[in-house]
Amino acid sequence: MVSVVVRLYATLGRYRPDVAPGQPFRVEVEYGATVSGLLACIGIPEQAAHLAFVNGVQRGPDHSLCDGDTVGLVPPIAGG
Repeated sequence: MVSVVVRLYATLGRYRPDVAPGQPFRVEVEYGATVSGLLACIGIPEQAAHLAFVNGVQRGPDHSLCDGDTVGLVPPIAGG
């Protein structure tokens, strides 16, 4: 198993109402898990998370996670 720290921003917080928005929480995923697999593990549809940052660097859904990574997830944001 791999342990990663996750932060959900803005509207993604609704998927973890037990955690305050932007506050970190730890998730255990299978070794070799990707950002996409993490989203599935915590119940967030891929289209709901527009950007994923792993250790501060933007990464795609196929990026493999390592033990101790910090993942920030950001939804699509509209403006006008």
